[in-house]
Amino acid sequence: MKTNIAGLDSEQSAFVRVLISKPSWTREELEVKAAENKLMLDGALDSINDAFYKIHNQPLFEGEDVIDINHEVLKEIPA
Repeated sequence: MKTNIAGLDSEQSAFVRVLISKPSWTREELEVKAAENKLMLDGALDSINDAFYKIHNQPLFEGEDVIDINHEVLKEIPA
């Protein structure tokens, strides 16, 4: 059983695992991944970054059209 990440629910935690599988994503790529995970992309991204700000005091990712993963936070995420 995978643990939830940063206090997120299991669906959003699963999406975080997708996000951190690459150093950056295009918005179009993430639209597809969000749909596969039955999530609305903008809501999921907002919730994920809010959760990371609360716990790690920095975002998991930055960007709009190209979303770059914050490598500093990656070491804080359980495998």
